[in-house]
Amino acid sequence: MKTSVIPSVIQMEPEALQQLVAEVKETIATSEHFAPAVKNQRSFTTGNLWKIRRNTKLATGNTY
Repeated sequence: MKTSVIPSVIQMEPEALQQLVAEVKETIATSEHFAPAVKNQRSFTTGNLWKIRRNTKLATGNTY
């Protein structure tokens, strides 16, 4: 079986390397006001999933 081996060390121009490893400085939006979390929200349970599946089967008439 013939295979071609690619060297693991590559050669780059110093300008291209510098551009790739340049540090990116980003600002974080701290002044924005976000909506408060909804309290007392019911979680999605397996029972809800079974109910959705049952109603889908009844609506389409399929009995798997």
